[in-house]
Amino acid sequence: MTGLTNTSLDKLSALPEELIVSILDCIETDDISTLHALGGTSRRFQRLAISRLYSKFYGEAPEQFLRTIALSHPELADHVKEVVWFQTYWSVSARQRCVSPEQRLLLANKLQNTEHNFEMSEPSVDLPGRFIEFDHSREPHWWYLEFFLCFTPRVQKLTVWDTWLWDDHSYWFLTVSMNPHRFENLSSITVHGPQRIENVVPLLTLPSIRKLELLQVVAMRQELGRTFAWREGQGKSIADLLSSGSSLQQLILRASSIFFPDAIVILERLNKLKSLTYEYVDDELASHRRESHEFPRIEDLRRLSNCPLEYLRIRSESVLEREVVSSLFATRVPVLEKHPLQDLHTLDLGPCDDSSFWGTSFELHPLDTIRDPRDIAEQLPDTLEVLRIKWDEYDKNEGVQLLECLEPFARAVASASNLKRIAIADWPALGGWFPHQERFSRLQRLFRSLGMDLEVVGEEIDGEEPLVTADDVEQGWLWVGKTSSFTIYAGNS
Repeated sequence: MTGLTNTSLDKLSALPEELIVSILDCIETDDISTLHALGGTSRRFQRLAISRLYSKFYGEAPEQFLRTIALSHPELADHVKEVVWFQTYWSVSARQRCVSPEQRLLLANKLQNTEHNFEMSEPSVDLPGRFIEFDHSREPHWWYLEFFLCFTPRVQKLTVWDTWLWDDHSYWFLTVSMNPHRFENLSSITVHGPQRIENVVPLLTLPSIRKLELLQVVAMRQELGRTFAWREGQGKSIADLLSSGSSLQQLILRASSIFFPDAIVILERLNKLKSLTYEYVDDELASHRRESHEFPRIEDLRRLSNCPLEYLRIRSESVLEREVVSSLFATRVPVLEKHPLQDLHTLDLGPCDDSSFWGTSFELHPLDTIRDPRDIAEQLPDTLEVLRIKWDEYDKNEGVQLLECLEPFARAVASASNLKRIAIADWPALGGWFPHQERFSRLQRLFRSLGMDLEVVGEEIDGEEPLVTADDVEQGWLWVGKTSSFTIYAGNS
């Protein structure tokens, strides 16, 4: 922008406002320097760029940002739609940039005079009082984010990092849950752990919440001498907080290790939940052993029968054992009992191998062994249309095993279910064609003749692509180069 002359600036300023807005729409919201430079060219550009400049708080200098939107220019607060919070931001240098005690008092008084509900008898939610007495150098200020959010009434999306610095024996976001009318736009929240699933229960009470993504949710050990806030007699119980259910529709638990007998107490109250993703990893912080109920079983699914669950994704570090799959897939419910998940549209499982499906469903019938795929097909929910399976190993031998499983299964489900598509999920990014292409193509034709589709779905690439192409190196040639992430995806191929 520094190369613009006065003449070119005049021409730029003469553009219709609609065209200027279209130009601004082409600039990434994260490109702060460009937006700031445009805003500095004229008051007109500043007025049009200001909403984009303040649409997202990136986690740097929260007190300075707060001073601007609460004291200097309160009209800017309505522009903040997304907040990113880094708890580790509070370094020594960051503390030196905090606002003065006088400004701290002004901010606290301003919040005190709003319509927010604070329980002054409860120190953890007396935000104005805590802010005035705040000592950055000593206090693990997990409550500070809530104080900040009280000044962003239009926030729609929240991402929180570094909660390992927070008190995991307490409820988080109690003030937010006590003031739902002040957060009526907050619909999407991501929290990076480690954390307990109980910590975020207050967020589930927000009428506006639709999507909650939690990373590293772990059933951790209880510290010696500490009491959980959700235990009976300690305060509000989970049943009390979720007595009216929840508006949450999508729950994602990544890199997590939960204990389902405890977690189901929360999950069963999510009466509008449509999508559930659980990606299990063995976490050293977990207080339970790996074999002690880290996956949902049939008795857990029964308690979810009131949830309108349409999408269920289960992932593990190792092959899903037959007991897990039989609970989710071939429940062998009694004749008079419906499958617990009567709204299920998509089931996504993995990694699996042939033993995952032809195992014993011992939860209901300890001595009953499922050998015929028709037995499995007959137990599918009537609503199930998409089955996604991540196979354990995609080499040639395992590929044959998978195809051998799918052929009789296709004939069985064609007459016994409403299944429309089976997908071999998470095919390696550098895996090339699925092995045994001729046999696979023949199997695809069989599926089509039976009114279904069989497809291979590639794995999601997180971050940098493993390969990049360039067509401007040498005329007539397309150059393919490796990136730094190539070895990661090559190792999975």
